[in-house]
Amino acid sequence: MKKLKFKKSASERDKDMKKAVSKALKKKKGKKPTIAEIKRNTKKNAPYFFDAKTMKFFGQRMSDYKVHKCSDGKVYIYAKSFSTDYRTGKPEFMGYTIRQYTGSDLKNTKRKLIDITNC
Repeated sequence: MKKLKFKKSASERDKDMKKAVSKALKKKKGKKPTIAEIKRNTKKNAPYFFDAKTMKFFGQRMSDYKVHKCSDGKVYIYAKSFSTDYRTGKPEFMGYTIRQYTGSDLKNTKRKLIDITNC
């Protein structure tokens, strides 16, 4: 029976594997979450925020929400909000819904959209 010859020793292969795993983990840490992931993670603490009736009331859809990750690691979501004019029935722009995502909850923030997009 022939012995297999490897170019690298077992310890070198282990080191390479550890480097690859740590590199992959670092990449995942820096990735911003999608709005679907945020919805799934906040279902317990903010069950009505992404509710269909709530979003319909404010004239929003899931595709309207944008996710922004700042350089300090904070994650914000924002979307335009509309109200319906009772006389004409047309939607009127009210402003932006802005929340800070903390991993399992959405918190109100006093930051403006310009502050978030420039951080």
